[in-house]
Amino acid sequence: QNISLFGEGNATLAMWRSDYANRSMYTHSEGRAALMLHGVHDLRIDNIQVSHSGGDGLDLADIYTAHIANVRSVGNYRQGMSIIEAFNTLVEHSEFSFTAGTAPESGVDLENDRPTQRYVHAPVLNVCCR
Repeated sequence: QNISLFGEGNATLAMWRSDYANRSMYTHSEGRAALMLHGVHDLRIDNIQVSHSGGDGLDLADIYTAHIANVRSVGNYRQGMSIIEAFNTLVEHSEFSFTAGTAPESGVDLENDRPTQRYVHAPVLNVCCR
């Protein structure tokens, strides 16, 4: 509860994506997110870069009241950001791009795992995806 991640300057969370893609070094997996937050109430993420993860740049699930802004998630293996159930969540002024490796290879993916999971007041606004 009440988690805030604020970056200054060139704050970056980075992984060695090429290592995770090398099957002689690692068993294939999509679950190697650079930042994984589940069951969080009152989340703020601002002014960070997340890059070259072995899975999703950001993996967010069961999020209640969040503001994510000025995030640049680039060059990740599976998704720029996955959101699995969110309530009162705003994502703005952010970029999710150059994802390649494992399908669906999208910038932002809203992907519920169960039919009971929902998105309520959870817009994704003013973002760039490639």
